[in-house]
Amino acid sequence: MSNAAGTALGFAIADRVFRLPPDAAPAAPPPAMAPLPNAPEGLRGLILQGGRLLAVWCWDAAPTAWVRLEDGMIGGHAVPLADADAPLLRLPDLPPPPPAQAMPAVTTAPRTASATAPLAVTLTLGAGRAHLPMAALAGIRPWPDSITPVPDADAGLLGYAAITDGPVLLLSPGWCFGTAATEPPTHLAILRHEHRLLGFPCRAVAPGEAGEALLPRLTGTPEGQRILALAPRSQPIAPPPPRPHRTLLLCQAGGAPFFLPASEVEAVIPPRRPLPMPAPSDGSAPLLGASAHRGAILPVIDAASRLGSAPLPSEPPMLRLPGTPPLALAVASISGLRAIPEDDIAPIPGDGLIAAMVHTEGRLVPLCHAAALAGQAA
Repeated sequence: MSNAAGTALGFAIADRVFRLPPDAAPAAPPPAMAPLPNAPEGLRGLILQGGRLLAVWCWDAAPTAWVRLEDGMIGGHAVPLADADAPLLRLPDLPPPPPAQAMPAVTTAPRTASATAPLAVTLTLGAGRAHLPMAALAGIRPWPDSITPVPDADAGLLGYAAITDGPVLLLSPGWCFGTAATEPPTHLAILRHEHRLLGFPCRAVAPGEAGEALLPRLTGTPEGQRILALAPRSQPIAPPPPRPHRTLLLCQAGGAPFFLPASEVEAVIPPRRPLPMPAPSDGSAPLLGASAHRGAILPVIDAASRLGSAPLPSEPPMLRLPGTPPLALAVASISGLRAIPEDDIAPIPGDGLIAAMVHTEGRLVPLCHAAALAGQAA
């Protein structure tokens, strides 16, 4: 909604509505996930997307909408308008990795889970298993095609490789898992530690119990210190340039979805039955009635008459359009605001009903002129 209306792009979780940050984007529901041991409330699990391990958060029993933020996803039950002073939606903080300590003495006592243990992922290569704190994992990358050996290096190193994050030092399967690999690795788990990049060979990554074997070996032993000294320093990752976008309001009427520019909508009126009023004498179509809003009586226009054959509900939500006199546009439902990249909006010249076609979530949805939709129907 426009700034003057005091509203912003929002997201509903349980009974609270949050403002969405500019980098938030609608997302498809995540796949089924294995539960995380000792996970905090709301953390459903982890998914691998675009080479990154993302935390998936949701407090609703049956979420109907998902948004992607920088390092994770959040599920909710609606995407309504939010007040400009509503709290900003952000990802909860994950438990940090434990501080580096010397390797503990070998013991045969059974290991018990701790309620405060850091979240971890398990790397798998053949029969080998190793654990890393999730907070230390920078991403998952394909196994490199070319590896440059490290001159006069310890047996625990495979060499250097160039990946999208920059040069990385690859550790050997024997060093990571304590045993020779029975099958070749297919991926790298990237550890960003002490401003250095290291790559751990693996074939699978999954949620796992907190393990304390790898980090203490790097930070608390002479062998690990030699490895860290050879690892390239990681370069700061520049954030991607912002994509220009337009805020659009997604609605349904006549059995079809359509967008309106948020700047062309003055307010959202909750569902109500329009008050009866005489039809226009010239027979122009179709006036549903009238509705009172903010001290004004607004003629209510049926948006479905221009967009499809499905009738509106008896108590439709309405959109107040600016103008003199102002109008109310009745629709079947309002899904909420969407931040659509400009390059996903294909303009259609002219002043007709359709201003552009919008490519969103794998489909094309028309962007209508609000005045044309109401004026041509009135």
